[in-house]
Amino acid sequence: MGPGTVVATRLAVQDFGGTVLGKPIKVIQADMQSRPGLAVQLAQHWYDVDGVDVIVDVPASAAALTIQRIAFEKHKMFLATVAATSELTGKACTPTSVQWGIDSVGTAGGMVAAMKQENVRNWFLIMPDYAIGKAMAAATTTAVARTGGKIVQTVFFPPNTTEYSQYLIEAQNSGADVIGAGGIGKDLVNLIKQAGEFHILPSSKQRLAAFLMNLTDVDTIGLKTLAGVWVVQDFYWDTNDETRAYAK
Repeated sequence: MGPGTVVATRLAVQDFGGTVLGKPIKVIQADMQSRPGLAVQLAQHWYDVDGVDVIVDVPASAAALTIQRIAFEKHKMFLATVAATSELTGKACTPTSVQWGIDSVGTAGGMVAAMKQENVRNWFLIMPDYAIGKAMAAATTTAVARTGGKIVQTVFFPPNTTEYSQYLIEAQNSGADVIGAGGIGKDLVNLIKQAGEFHILPSSKQRLAAFLMNLTDVDTIGLKTLAGVWVVQDFYWDTNDETRAYAK
């Protein structure tokens, strides 16, 4: 997920004592550049050539699913801390992997529950056409049905899309109460910026709910543009005194 992940991992190693089973813990890192194929290549090289025992993080569900399978086949371990598809602990689950933090079912359920409290029930979903988008759309559809709401429409955009106007206009005209955005990283950043250009943000008519937003996205987009966007977080550093002390 970036430099913050590396820092957090090194802090965790230090907190654990720096060794496991009498051997020193060594942390190496590489940037997958938002390319699942590259992530898989790195994983194979690390497991086969560099003697890596466990791979951590992997911010792409498609890559995480493949790496989880490779780890099992090679008797290695995988700790998914960012990839959110619930398939990692569902049909793709293996005994040598752990999913820690978030998954699509919990994230979708939290957001839909929050919208229900606002008496918002009808959704238009704009989802990426890759693993996490499909998983998030399915989880949201189930959660919305459970609350008595409905999915007005779901559209999927291809990877590396830069122009979202057609989807946003469709969403504006759909009559939905909330637009659910399932993109991550630059996909989500571009979508929200364009939502501002189309005056969906801020709006009293429609809400925009971002399922998978990171603090780095907030920095990139800016608070002015983000006014009115709903987000769901598994952990937020500024929640209370305890979380602030931990973050410090």
